[in-house]
Amino acid sequence: MNDYSDIFYLMAAMMVFSMLTVNTSTSFLRTSQITLQSDLEYRAIAVAQDEIDQVKLLSRDKENMLISNHVSYIYKTYPKTFTPEYGASNEYSENFTVAANSTRIVENDPLVNRYLVTVTVTQNDTKPAVTAELTFIKAFEK
Repeated sequence: MNDYSDIFYLMAAMMVFSMLTVNTSTSFLRTSQITLQSDLEYRAIAVAQDEIDQVKLLSRDKENMLISNHVSYIYKTYPKTFTPEYGASNEYSENFTVAANSTRIVENDPLVNRYLVTVTVTQNDTKPAVTAELTFIKAFEK
């Protein structure tokens, strides 16, 4: 070694390499968080879609289940907590809060009753919280 300049170059190279390593690991962490958040949003939408599918299957004689002041109103016990389990041995679970309601759409159609069903699914265990809201219009022939 002729002088200390080689040591300074080595120290500068090590600092640049460490900054690149930190930036790369931060990028990987951010990508993982975004992936987990989007998976959670997907599952929240799936839970809301399951509720909508139950309404889609209602027959004409079950119309009372969508009238809010009727005894057999389907959403009188809502909001409720839904906890699906995942994994090969059901080792993972999440808590979703499902809120739903239905309102009759008032219109001048003498042949059809229509109901607007709104399902909101919330998962508060993560930051930021995940919320999915789906709406559906169910029609019954009078």
